[in-house]
Amino acid sequence: PLCDQYGVTPCSLWKTDMRVHQLAGNQQQSYGGVSIKVDVDFVDAPIAGAQGVKKYTVTYQNFDCAGGLSTGPYGINRVGQIVGYYATTDKLQAFVARNGTCSPIDYPGSKSTFVTGINNAGIMVGIYQDSQSKSHGFVYNPMNAASPWKTIDPPNAISTSPTGVNDARQVVGSYDIYSDQYGEFIDGFLYNDVTGKFQSISTGLDQTFLSAINGATQINGQVSGLESGNSYTFIIQNGKRIPLDPPIFGAITNNAQLVYWTDSTWEPWVYDYGLHKAIDVGGYPGANATFPSGASDGGSAGALQFVGYWAGTSGDSGFIATSK
Repeated sequence: PLCDQYGVTPCSLWKTDMRVHQLAGNQQQSYGGVSIKVDVDFVDAPIAGAQGVKKYTVTYQNFDCAGGLSTGPYGINRVGQIVGYYATTDKLQAFVARNGTCSPIDYPGSKSTFVTGINNAGIMVGIYQDSQSKSHGFVYNPMNAASPWKTIDPPNAISTSPTGVNDARQVVGSYDIYSDQYGEFIDGFLYNDVTGKFQSISTGLDQTFLSAINGATQINGQVSGLESGNSYTFIIQNGKRIPLDPPIFGAITNNAQLVYWTDSTWEPWVYDYGLHKAIDVGGYPGANATFPSGASDGGSAGALQFVGYWAGTSGDSGFIATSK
């Protein structure tokens, strides 16, 4: 499904049931009277019967904000800044963490604030509730000292929930359109923080949720029908919506790695180059369930990093995972 990612093997060149043929590589090969020098191992294609065999080797590290009863990281960027929330005795407090130190973040005048994503420049997106408890989206740009906060709501939105932002300042999320006896009707949106323009992303079903966007404007999402019960997940690339099977709904890196969890294992998985790869140690050590929520490809030496929270008998806590 990601054949257009690199531009070398675009989807338009592939027909139904075509296969990759691996030649010896780095030598002259001839076919149909034409001789070319073939490079080796460009395509990391799935091996027949090998789904899930390749694994990521990761190291887990517990992550908690000082003074918080529990911590839920939502996003991480290439320089290791982490955003999310931590629970106090009376509220959920949004934070940004730098070098392991959590600093609270509050939209001015809001009842509550949730930070859900951060890009590599440190620009953050999230949700705040106003005095009437209505939810709005926001962009927080700490480099704009004069006016760092901006409310973003699609036209006619009842409530807005941004979930991710890329380095081009493109924001994705979902917004409520209306509700009836069957439930809430929700569309996705793509917002350009440079131009201020919104694009509605609707799939024809009742609810469309967008979870993340990367630098190539690849967008992960999920749709469901309130009455029909139909649902599926997808990735949008080059303007096309491609279904994903089995379902994947999570974070996406600039290397097109999708980090998600499944309700069959309650552990993180990585969808990478067409393979669903397990984590070598499974979930967080000793946890009953591990839920990744944000990912970056910029850890030590370009390693995959993802954050989230784990649940155990003693409560919940945040974590950072780094691939080796």
